[in-house]
Amino acid sequence: MVGHGPEAFVPPEHLQNIAAAAALLLAGADEGEPLAIEIRRKDGKTVWVESKAHIVRDPLTGVPGDFVLVMRDITERKRLEEQLRSLAMTDGLTGLGNRRNLSARLWA
Repeated sequence: MVGHGPEAFVPPEHLQNIAAAAALLLAGADEGEPLAIEIRRKDGKTVWVESKAHIVRDPLTGVPGDFVLVMRDITERKRLEEQLRSLAMTDGLTGLGNRRNLSARLWA
C-alpha cells in the first residue's frame, strides 16, 4: 500500500467520505470521527475497516506535524449487521417479507 493513493484500494463510493474526513482535519480538528470504509486487500478481497485519524502537533509551536491513522477490521460486524437487517425484514418461518418489509417498500 505504500506509494499508492487511496484510489488504488478504496472503491470510488468511499473516496468522498475519506475526502470529507481529511477536510475536517485540514480545517483544524485534532481528531477525526470514526469512518467505516471498504478497502481492497493486496489479494483482491475486500474488507470493511473502521479508521480514525489523529493530528500530532509540535509540543512547542502547536503546528501540525504528523498524523496517526488507526484502522481495525470490522468485516464481521458488517456481516452481522446485514444479517440483522435481513432478519428484521423477513419472517423466520417462511422466509417471506414481513410487515416491516412491506411498509419499507410502500414508503420507498
